[in-house]
Amino acid sequence: METDSTVEPVVEETAPVKLRKTRDGPTVRQMFLQRLEGEGRIKEWYQKLREYQKRTKERFSQASWVVMREMGYTTPDAERRLYAEWQAREGKSRMQLQIAKERAEIREEQRGETFAEAVKQLPDHALRSVELAWIHAHEAMHRLNRAKDKTKPILLTPEDVLRPAHGPAPSKAAVNSLQHWVNHPHEFFKTMDRKAGEEGGPAEEERAAEDLAEVERILKEVVEQGA
Repeated sequence: METDSTVEPVVEETAPVKLRKTRDGPTVRQMFLQRLEGEGRIKEWYQKLREYQKRTKERFSQASWVVMREMGYTTPDAERRLYAEWQAREGKSRMQLQIAKERAEIREEQRGETFAEAVKQLPDHALRSVELAWIHAHEAMHRLNRAKDKTKPILLTPEDVLRPAHGPAPSKAAVNSLQHWVNHPHEFFKTMDRKAGEEGGPAEEERAAEDLAEVERILKEVVEQGA
């Protein structure tokens, strides 16, 4: 039976596997244990080892090899190959996680910069009726209703400003108003529906815009008072 005198007796199952490397690297048993820990199976190995030792009274060194074989160990060469493959997967996985994290951070930084740049290129104002129609048709106005967490504010993106299906924003004022109304769509559509029942025309559109501006002002005061 193979033995390995470099490994300490079994420790508590919650403790990480500590490899004591020889001059040529970890032993076969150490490779096996580290691989099990990386695969989330080390607690199972500890449990089987304790049960086996309790049942047979064998010492750690002999008992550990028996349990290793129960859990898939075959030969030193095969374990070295499995260990190398596991290390390669782990290294790739850690690298992928790091890359994904860095990309997410870059996207978050770019989102703020790009959004500001998208708004900056717009004129300050357009006809209020044009701004109102652009807000009314925007897909973002339905985003809050579809959100799982309705307590989390909806934030516009550069795509919402420059590339919505119905055309880019007509002005900075329209974007600012849309950012407000995407989080208060009920009030917006309530006012628009009421005006739709009245006689149409430019005058009614302007009155609708004035009504919405007043609602914006009231809601802003409520938010500021609650802050």
